[in-house]
Amino acid sequence: MRRLEIEGVRIDCECWESRQNWGHKATLYILHVTGGVKTGPTKRVTYYNRTWEYKTFDTVAETLLEATKDLTDDQKIELTEKYGLFRDSSTYKRSNRNKS
Repeated sequence: MRRLEIEGVRIDCECWESRQNWGHKATLYILHVTGGVKTGPTKRVTYYNRTWEYKTFDTVAETLLEATKDLTDDQKIELTEKYGLFRDSSTYKRSNRNKS
């Protein structure tokens, strides 16, 4: 299992397998200040035979980030930059927030 985290957001990536194939599954969790957790979407990527990826779980994490509407573009950028996801980090536009 691999866990990707930034403040208020967690993505858990796991492996799964069946008799004919295997893959990765990523689940989004949004952590609330009150201590609650909102479960966001889950995405799966299936691999057949000897298919593999260079960095474990990158494809499924990228698929989840592209599909979710539960995160802001800034949160997606932060996860992307922190964990080296996507080759082109211009996928998301950063908001015009003042960074100090």
